[in-house]
Amino acid sequence: MEKPHSVVQFLKQLDFSDVHIRSSIQRNPEILFSDVYKTLKPKVQFFEDLGFTGPDLGNFISTHPRALLYSLERTLIPCVDIIKKALVKDKKNQDLIQVLQRSHWGSSASRLKCNIAFLESCELVGSQLSMLLKKQPRLFFISETALRDLLSRVLDMGFSVDSGMFVHAVSTVGGMSAETFSRKFELYRSFGFSEEECMDMFRRALVLLAVSEGKLKLAWFDNCKQLGCVVLNLAGMRQLRSFGFSSEECTDMFRRVTGLLADLAFSDGKLKLGINFLLKDVKLERNALVSYPICLMFSMETRVIPRHRVLRVITPKGLLQKEPSLSYVLTMSEVEFLGKFMPRFLDDAKELLEM
Repeated sequence: MEKPHSVVQFLKQLDFSDVHIRSSIQRNPEILFSDVYKTLKPKVQFFEDLGFTGPDLGNFISTHPRALLYSLERTLIPCVDIIKKALVKDKKNQDLIQVLQRSHWGSSASRLKCNIAFLESCELVGSQLSMLLKKQPRLFFISETALRDLLSRVLDMGFSVDSGMFVHAVSTVGGMSAETFSRKFELYRSFGFSEEECMDMFRRALVLLAVSEGKLKLAWFDNCKQLGCVVLNLAGMRQLRSFGFSSEECTDMFRRVTGLLADLAFSDGKLKLGINFLLKDVKLERNALVSYPICLMFSMETRVIPRHRVLRVITPKGLLQKEPSLSYVLTMSEVEFLGKFMPRFLDDAKELLEM
Protein backbone atom coordinates (compact mmCIF):
# COMPACT_ATOMS: atom_id res chain seq x y z
CA MET A 1 0.00 0.00 0.00
CA GLU A 2 3.05 2.25 -0.04
CA LYS A 3 2.62 3.41 -3.64
CA PRO A 4 -1.10 4.30 -3.39
CA HIS A 5 -0.41 6.28 -0.23
CA SER A 6 2.53 8.14 -1.80
CA VAL A 7 0.43 8.94 -4.90
CA VAL A 8 -2.39 10.39 -2.81
CA GLN A 9 0.09 12.43 -0.77
CA PHE A 10 1.72 13.71 -3.95
CA LEU A 11 -1.64 14.89 -5.34
CA LYS A 12 -2.47 16.59 -2.06
CA GLN A 13 0.86 18.41 -2.17
CA LEU A 14 -0.24 19.78 -5.54
CA ASP A 15 -3.29 21.27 -3.75
CA PHE A 16 -5.67 18.84 -5.44
CA SER A 17 -9.02 18.80 -3.69
CA ASP A 18 -10.51 15.56 -2.38
CA VAL A 19 -12.92 15.68 -5.31
CA HIS A 20 -10.02 15.97 -7.77
CA ILE A 21 -8.18 13.05 -6.20
CA ARG A 22 -11.26 10.84 -6.00
CA SER A 23 -12.21 11.59 -9.61
CA SER A 24 -8.68 10.92 -10.85
CA ILE A 25 -8.55 7.53 -9.14
CA GLN A 26 -12.05 6.50 -10.20
CA ARG A 27 -11.34 7.38 -13.82
CA ASN A 28 -7.96 5.67 -13.86
CA PRO A 29 -7.08 3.49 -10.84
CA GLU A 30 -3.71 2.66 -12.43
CA ILE A 31 -2.23 5.93 -11.23
CA LEU A 32 -2.32 4.60 -7.65
CA PHE A 33 0.41 2.13 -8.59
CA SER A 34 2.58 4.60 -10.50
CA ASP A 35 5.99 5.74 -9.40
CA VAL A 36 5.65 9.31 -8.15
CA TYR A 37 9.15 10.45 -9.12
CA LYS A 38 9.67 8.50 -12.34
CA THR A 39 6.16 8.61 -13.80
CA LEU A 40 3.90 11.24 -12.24
CA LYS A 41 6.17 14.12 -11.32
CA PRO A 42 7.71 14.62 -14.82
CA LYS A 43 4.23 14.71 -16.40
CA VAL A 44 2.91 17.17 -13.81
CA GLN A 45 5.95 19.38 -14.39
CA PHE A 46 5.30 19.21 -18.14
CA PHE A 47 1.72 20.41 -17.77
CA GLU A 48 2.69 23.10 -15.27
CA ASP A 49 5.25 24.42 -17.76
CA LEU A 50 2.47 24.66 -20.35
CA GLY A 51 0.44 26.89 -18.03
CA PHE A 52 -1.69 24.52 -15.95
CA THR A 53 -1.52 25.76 -12.38
CA GLY A 54 -3.57 25.56 -9.17
CA PRO A 55 -7.20 24.50 -9.59
CA ASP A 56 -6.79 24.35 -13.40
CA LEU A 57 -4.22 21.59 -13.02
CA GLY A 58 -6.51 19.71 -10.63
CA ASN A 59 -9.47 20.05 -12.97
CA PHE A 60 -7.41 18.88 -15.93
CA ILE A 61 -5.84 15.85 -14.27
CA SER A 62 -9.11 14.76 -12.64
CA THR A 63 -10.72 14.79 -16.09
CA HIS A 64 -7.75 13.31 -17.95
CA PRO A 65 -5.85 11.23 -15.37
CA ARG A 66 -4.52 8.91 -18.08
CA ALA A 67 -2.42 11.80 -19.36
CA LEU A 68 -0.12 11.13 -16.38
CA LEU A 69 0.61 7.64 -17.72
CA TYR A 70 1.41 8.50 -21.34
CA SER A 71 4.99 8.62 -22.48
CA LEU A 72 6.41 12.13 -22.51
CA GLU A 73 8.66 11.45 -25.48
CA ARG A 74 6.32 9.31 -27.60
CA THR A 75 2.93 10.92 -26.93
CA LEU A 76 2.68 14.08 -24.82
CA ILE A 77 5.48 16.19 -26.25
CA PRO A 78 4.80 15.26 -29.93
CA CYS A 79 1.02 15.83 -29.55
CA VAL A 80 1.47 19.20 -27.87
CA ASP A 81 4.02 20.29 -30.49
CA ILE A 82 1.61 19.37 -33.31
CA ILE A 83 -1.27 21.23 -31.66
CA LYS A 84 0.89 24.30 -31.03
CA LYS A 85 1.88 24.37 -34.69
CA ALA A 86 -1.78 24.19 -35.80
CA LEU A 87 -2.97 27.00 -33.52
CA VAL A 88 -2.73 30.55 -34.84
CA LYS A 89 -1.68 33.49 -32.65
CA ASP A 90 -1.98 31.63 -29.37
CA LYS A 91 -0.98 34.03 -26.62
CA LYS A 92 0.52 32.42 -23.53
CA ASN A 93 -0.80 28.97 -24.52
CA GLN A 94 -4.39 30.00 -23.72
CA ASP A 95 -5.83 28.22 -26.76
CA LEU A 96 -3.53 25.26 -26.22
CA ILE A 97 -4.79 24.79 -22.67
CA GLN A 98 -8.38 25.00 -23.89
CA VAL A 99 -7.73 22.34 -26.56
CA LEU A 100 -5.99 20.00 -24.13
CA GLN A 101 -8.81 20.35 -21.61
CA ARG A 102 -11.40 19.38 -24.23
CA SER A 103 -9.40 16.71 -26.06
CA HIS A 104 -9.99 12.99 -25.72
CA TRP A 105 -6.55 11.79 -24.78
CA GLY A 106 -5.60 8.34 -25.96
CA SER A 107 -4.69 8.85 -29.60
CA SER A 108 -1.15 8.68 -30.86
CA ALA A 109 0.69 11.65 -32.26
CA SER A 110 0.69 9.93 -35.65
CA ARG A 111 -3.13 9.88 -35.74
CA LEU A 112 -3.28 13.56 -34.83
CA LYS A 113 -0.73 14.35 -37.52
CA CYS A 114 -2.59 12.28 -40.16
CA ASN A 115 -5.93 13.92 -39.36
CA ILE A 116 -4.45 17.39 -39.65
CA ALA A 117 -2.85 16.47 -42.97
CA PHE A 118 -6.22 15.18 -44.24
CA LEU A 119 -8.05 18.34 -43.13
CA GLU A 120 -5.40 20.49 -44.80
CA SER A 121 -5.90 18.50 -48.01
CA CYS A 122 -9.55 19.59 -47.80
CA GLU A 123 -8.46 23.27 -47.78
CA LEU A 124 -8.88 23.64 -44.02
CA VAL A 125 -5.64 25.47 -43.29
CA GLY A 126 -4.34 28.36 -41.22
CA SER A 127 -6.96 30.23 -39.22
CA GLN A 128 -9.74 27.85 -40.30
CA LEU A 129 -7.86 24.81 -39.06
CA SER A 130 -7.05 26.67 -35.84
CA MET A 131 -10.69 27.61 -35.32
CA LEU A 132 -11.86 24.04 -35.88
CA LEU A 133 -9.24 22.75 -33.46
CA LYS A 134 -10.46 25.16 -30.76
CA LYS A 135 -14.13 24.45 -31.36
CA GLN A 136 -14.05 20.71 -31.95
CA PRO A 137 -10.70 19.28 -30.73
CA ARG A 138 -12.32 15.83 -30.51
CA LEU A 139 -12.38 15.61 -34.30
CA PHE A 140 -8.59 15.66 -34.43
CA PHE A 141 -8.33 12.49 -32.36
CA ILE A 142 -10.99 10.31 -34.01
CA SER A 143 -10.12 7.64 -36.55
CA GLU A 144 -9.31 8.79 -40.07
CA THR A 145 -12.23 6.71 -41.36
CA ALA A 146 -14.67 8.57 -39.08
CA LEU A 147 -13.19 11.91 -40.10
CA ARG A 148 -13.51 11.10 -43.80
CA ASP A 149 -17.12 10.05 -43.25
CA LEU A 150 -17.85 13.35 -41.51
CA LEU A 151 -16.44 15.47 -44.33
CA SER A 152 -18.28 13.33 -46.86
CA ARG A 153 -21.59 14.08 -45.09
CA VAL A 154 -20.81 17.80 -45.10
CA LEU A 155 -20.02 17.73 -48.82
CA ASP A 156 -23.26 15.82 -49.47
CA MET A 157 -25.11 18.70 -47.81
CA GLY A 158 -23.91 20.95 -50.61
CA PHE A 159 -21.03 22.74 -48.91
CA SER A 160 -17.94 23.31 -51.01
CA VAL A 161 -14.39 23.10 -49.68
CA ASP A 162 -13.86 26.50 -51.31
CA SER A 163 -16.63 28.08 -49.22
CA GLY A 164 -15.91 29.97 -46.02
CA MET A 165 -18.88 28.15 -44.53
CA PHE A 166 -17.26 24.75 -44.98
CA VAL A 167 -15.32 24.89 -41.70
CA HIS A 168 -18.46 25.98 -39.81
CA ALA A 169 -20.38 23.07 -41.32
CA VAL A 170 -17.65 20.60 -40.32
CA SER A 171 -17.68 22.01 -36.78
CA THR A 172 -21.47 21.91 -36.44
CA VAL A 173 -22.06 18.50 -37.99
CA GLY A 174 -19.00 17.13 -36.23
CA GLY A 175 -20.49 18.14 -32.92
CA MET A 176 -23.25 15.53 -33.21
CA SER A 177 -23.48 11.86 -34.01
CA ALA A 178 -24.73 10.63 -37.40
CA GLU A 179 -27.84 9.33 -35.60
CA THR A 180 -28.60 12.75 -34.09
CA PHE A 181 -28.13 14.44 -37.46
CA SER A 182 -30.51 11.97 -39.14
CA ARG A 183 -33.06 12.46 -36.35
CA LYS A 184 -33.03 16.23 -36.72
CA PHE A 185 -33.19 15.96 -40.50
CA GLU A 186 -36.25 13.72 -40.29
CA LEU A 187 -37.86 16.12 -37.82
CA TYR A 188 -37.85 18.87 -40.43
CA ARG A 189 -38.94 16.44 -43.12
CA SER A 190 -41.92 15.44 -40.98
CA PHE A 191 -43.14 19.03 -41.16
CA GLY A 192 -43.38 18.88 -44.92
CA PHE A 193 -40.02 20.21 -46.05
CA SER A 194 -38.40 18.39 -48.93
CA GLU A 195 -34.87 17.05 -48.65
CA GLU A 196 -33.64 19.88 -50.87
CA GLU A 197 -35.40 22.50 -48.73
CA CYS A 198 -33.93 21.03 -45.54
CA MET A 199 -30.41 21.11 -46.94
CA ASP A 200 -30.96 24.63 -48.22
CA MET A 201 -32.05 25.77 -44.76
CA PHE A 202 -29.10 24.04 -43.10
CA ARG A 203 -26.68 25.66 -45.55
CA ARG A 204 -28.15 29.09 -44.82
CA ALA A 205 -28.43 28.62 -41.06
CA LEU A 206 -26.31 25.88 -39.56
CA VAL A 207 -27.69 26.79 -36.17
CA LEU A 208 -30.89 24.95 -37.14
CA LEU A 209 -28.93 21.76 -36.55
CA ALA A 210 -27.86 22.92 -33.10
CA VAL A 211 -31.35 23.74 -31.85
CA SER A 212 -32.72 21.14 -29.46
CA GLU A 213 -35.20 18.67 -30.82
CA GLY A 214 -37.52 19.14 -27.87
CA LYS A 215 -38.42 22.70 -28.72
CA LEU A 216 -37.13 24.47 -31.80
CA LYS A 217 -37.22 28.19 -31.15
CA LEU A 218 -37.26 31.47 -33.00
CA ALA A 219 -33.80 32.98 -32.69
CA TRP A 220 -32.08 36.18 -33.67
CA PHE A 221 -28.42 36.49 -34.35
CA ASP A 222 -26.16 39.22 -33.03
CA ASN A 223 -23.74 38.63 -35.88
CA CYS A 224 -26.21 39.89 -38.51
CA LYS A 225 -25.55 43.60 -38.01
CA GLN A 226 -26.74 44.78 -41.41
CA LEU A 227 -29.72 42.71 -42.52
CA GLY A 228 -30.61 40.69 -39.45
CA CYS A 229 -32.27 37.30 -39.77
CA VAL A 230 -34.84 35.02 -38.22
CA VAL A 231 -34.88 31.28 -37.71
CA LEU A 232 -38.39 30.00 -37.94
CA ASN A 233 -38.86 26.58 -36.41
CA LEU A 234 -41.44 23.94 -35.90
CA ALA A 235 -43.21 25.70 -33.03
CA GLY A 236 -42.86 29.05 -34.81
CA MET A 237 -44.26 27.61 -38.03
CA ARG A 238 -47.40 26.52 -36.24
CA GLN A 239 -47.84 30.06 -34.92
CA LEU A 240 -47.30 31.57 -38.37
CA ARG A 241 -49.73 29.19 -40.00
CA SER A 242 -52.32 30.12 -37.37
CA PHE A 243 -52.08 33.73 -38.63
CA GLY A 244 -52.81 32.70 -42.18
CA PHE A 245 -49.33 32.33 -43.62
CA SER A 246 -49.11 29.65 -46.28
CA SER A 247 -46.48 26.92 -46.27
CA GLU A 248 -44.75 28.69 -49.17
CA GLU A 249 -44.63 31.97 -47.22
CA CYS A 250 -43.24 30.24 -44.15
CA THR A 251 -40.64 28.46 -46.26
CA ASP A 252 -39.70 31.79 -47.86
CA MET A 253 -39.07 33.20 -44.40
CA PHE A 254 -36.84 30.23 -43.65
CA ARG A 255 -34.86 30.88 -46.80
CA ARG A 256 -34.07 34.40 -45.67
CA VAL A 257 -32.04 33.14 -42.72
CA THR A 258 -28.38 34.10 -43.05
CA GLY A 259 -27.05 34.10 -39.50
CA LEU A 260 -24.36 31.87 -38.02
CA LEU A 261 -24.66 31.92 -34.22
CA ALA A 262 -27.81 31.92 -32.08
CA ASP A 263 -27.67 34.75 -29.56
CA LEU A 264 -31.19 34.95 -28.20
CA ALA A 265 -34.24 32.67 -28.36
CA PHE A 266 -37.83 33.83 -28.22
CA SER A 267 -40.66 31.82 -26.69
CA ASP A 268 -43.77 30.93 -28.63
CA GLY A 269 -45.65 33.52 -26.56
CA LYS A 270 -43.32 36.32 -27.62
CA LEU A 271 -43.57 35.19 -31.22
CA LYS A 272 -47.35 35.35 -31.02
CA LEU A 273 -47.18 38.80 -29.40
CA GLY A 274 -44.90 40.04 -32.18
CA ILE A 275 -47.02 38.72 -35.03
CA ASN A 276 -50.21 40.04 -33.41
CA PHE A 277 -48.76 43.50 -32.96
CA LEU A 278 -47.24 43.76 -36.44
CA LEU A 279 -50.29 42.50 -38.30
CA LYS A 280 -53.08 44.03 -36.22
CA ASP A 281 -51.67 47.19 -34.61
CA VAL A 282 -49.08 48.22 -37.17
CA LYS A 283 -51.31 46.95 -40.00
CA LEU A 284 -48.24 45.46 -41.68
CA GLU A 285 -49.10 43.48 -44.79
CA ARG A 286 -48.43 39.76 -44.44
CA ASN A 287 -46.20 39.72 -47.52
CA ALA A 288 -44.14 42.54 -45.98
CA LEU A 289 -43.52 40.42 -42.90
CA VAL A 290 -42.54 37.51 -45.14
CA SER A 291 -40.08 39.80 -46.94
CA TYR A 292 -38.70 41.32 -43.74
CA PRO A 293 -38.86 38.66 -41.00
CA ILE A 294 -36.18 40.75 -39.26
CA CYS A 295 -39.12 42.55 -37.62
CA LEU A 296 -39.73 39.47 -35.49
CA MET A 297 -36.20 39.19 -34.19
CA PHE A 298 -36.24 42.38 -32.12
CA SER A 299 -37.68 42.77 -28.65
CA MET A 300 -41.30 43.84 -28.87
CA GLU A 301 -41.23 45.54 -25.49
CA THR A 302 -38.00 47.52 -25.79
CA ARG A 303 -37.70 48.24 -29.51
CA VAL A 304 -40.58 47.42 -31.85
CA ILE A 305 -43.52 48.84 -29.90
CA PRO A 306 -41.73 52.01 -28.61
CA ARG A 307 -40.33 52.88 -32.04
CA HIS A 308 -43.66 52.31 -33.74
CA ARG A 309 -45.24 54.70 -31.24
CA VAL A 310 -42.59 57.32 -32.01
CA LEU A 311 -43.42 57.05 -35.71
CA ARG A 312 -47.10 57.37 -34.88
CA VAL A 313 -46.44 60.68 -33.09
CA ILE A 314 -44.13 62.32 -35.63
CA THR A 315 -45.67 61.12 -38.92
CA PRO A 316 -48.87 63.23 -38.64
CA LYS A 317 -46.73 66.36 -38.20
CA GLY A 318 -45.85 66.19 -41.88
CA LEU A 319 -42.24 67.13 -41.19
CA LEU A 320 -40.74 64.02 -42.70
CA GLN A 321 -40.01 64.13 -46.43
CA LYS A 322 -40.67 60.42 -46.62
CA GLU A 323 -42.17 58.14 -44.00
CA PRO A 324 -39.48 55.62 -43.06
CA SER A 325 -40.34 51.95 -43.18
CA LEU A 326 -40.64 50.10 -39.90
CA SER A 327 -37.91 47.65 -40.90
CA TYR A 328 -35.52 50.56 -41.51
CA VAL A 329 -36.36 52.16 -38.17
CA LEU A 330 -35.93 48.88 -36.31
CA THR A 331 -32.46 48.18 -37.72
CA MET A 332 -31.12 51.57 -36.60
CA SER A 333 -28.95 51.57 -33.50
CA GLU A 334 -30.26 53.37 -30.43
CA VAL A 335 -27.81 56.24 -31.00
CA GLU A 336 -28.82 56.57 -34.66
CA PHE A 337 -32.52 56.45 -33.83
CA LEU A 338 -32.36 59.12 -31.12
CA GLY A 339 -30.04 61.30 -33.20
CA LYS A 340 -32.32 61.18 -36.22
CA PHE A 341 -35.67 61.82 -34.57
CA MET A 342 -35.30 63.46 -31.17
CA PRO A 343 -33.46 66.71 -32.12
CA ARG A 344 -35.89 67.40 -34.98
CA PHE A 345 -38.97 67.07 -32.83
CA LEU A 346 -38.07 68.96 -29.66
CA ASP A 347 -41.65 70.09 -29.12
CA ASP A 348 -42.64 66.44 -28.83
CA ALA A 349 -39.52 65.34 -26.94
CA LYS A 350 -41.28 64.92 -23.61
CA GLU A 351 -44.03 62.80 -25.16
CA LEU A 352 -41.49 60.73 -27.10
CA LEU A 353 -39.25 60.11 -24.10
CA GLU A 354 -42.16 58.90 -22.03
CA MET A 355 -42.92 56.12 -24.49
